[in-house]
Amino acid sequence: MHGATIRKLIVTVLLIACSIVSVLLLRQQSGNTKQLTGLNKADSLIVAACNSFNISKSAFHVETIPVTPHFKRKIWHISLPVNLSQTFFHYDISQLLNPYSIQTPAKVNLKDGTMDIELYYKDTVIRTIALRNDTNSVRYDMPASIVLFFSQRPSEKMTDQIRSLGEPVLLAFKTDRVVQTDSWLHVPGIEDFNIAYWIEPSSSPDQDSEDRWYIGEQIRNLAKMIHHPQILVGPDNNDDQLKQWTDICNTHGFRMIDATDALWVSQNTSAHSLVNIIRRFYKQASLGHHPILMMAADQVNLSELKQTIPVYRKRGLVILPPSRNVR
Repeated sequence: MHGATIRKLIVTVLLIACSIVSVLLLRQQSGNTKQLTGLNKADSLIVAACNSFNISKSAFHVETIPVTPHFKRKIWHISLPVNLSQTFFHYDISQLLNPYSIQTPAKVNLKDGTMDIELYYKDTVIRTIALRNDTNSVRYDMPASIVLFFSQRPSEKMTDQIRSLGEPVLLAFKTDRVVQTDSWLHVPGIEDFNIAYWIEPSSSPDQDSEDRWYIGEQIRNLAKMIHHPQILVGPDNNDDQLKQWTDICNTHGFRMIDATDALWVSQNTSAHSLVNIIRRFYKQASLGHHPILMMAADQVNLSELKQTIPVYRKRGLVILPPSRNVR
C-alpha cells in the first residue's frame, strides 16, 4: 500500500511538471507569434526583405493569377545580384515570416538556377516568391575590419562569444608590459584567432630617453614569446609614434597594422554613441574606405555587434582581417 501511494505521488508530480512545461511552451510560442492581419502584410514583409538587401524596386515585379473566383495569388518575381545567394535571401525572409505562422518551403531548379519559395498560411499557398540571379547585376562588397581588444586576460566565455560572431575579427592585447600577457595566450579557444599586440607607451618623466629602453624591452620580450608577432598601432598614437613603430617593425621583420585612423569604442562608450559609431563604420565602408573598428571586448559591445553586423552584411558589408591595411 505504501509503495502504491509513492507511485501515485510520483505520477502526480510528473503530471504537474508536464503541465507546467506545457504552459511555459505555449506562452513562449504565443510570445513569438504575431497576428497576420491580412495577406497584404505578407507583401509588406517581402518588400522589407528586399529593402534590407538594398534590392531596388526595378529588380522585382508582382504577377497576379486567379486561383478561384474569390482568390487571386500573387507571384513575386525578384532578381538578385549575381553574387547574392538565393539561400541567404530565403533564410532571411523565413526569419521575417515565421513569427506570423507563415511557412516558407523552397524548390530549387538546378537547370536554370532559380528558386521558388512558397508561402504557406493555414495550409494554403498565399504567395510565391520566384528568385533568380541577374548576371547583369553585381552587388559590390564593402570591405571593413574589426579589432576586439583586451586590457586584461580574456575569459573562455568571452572567446566563445567572439567565435559566435562568425567573422574573421582580429584580437589585440592592449598592454604596457608584454610579459604579463603570456598567460593570455593559453586561454582555451584563443588559438582560433589572430593576435596583435597594442603596446601602450610608458609614462615616464624623462619620456625621450626612457622610450628607447622601454620599447626595446617590450620588443625583446615579445620576440621571445611569439614568432613573427603583429604590432598594432592604435588611434592613441601620434604621427611620430607611428613612424617609430614603422621603423621598429621594418628592422625586426614584424607585421604592423596601422589603426591610427580607426573608430574607437571603449568600455565607457554610451549605448547611443556605440550605435552611432557602428553606423559611421558602415558608412565609411559603403564609401570604399575600408575602415577599422576597434572595440573593447566586453558583453555590451559584443551584443551590439551580434545584432548589427548581420544587418549590414545583407547590404554588402564584408569583414576582412585588418592585415589588408598593413603598411
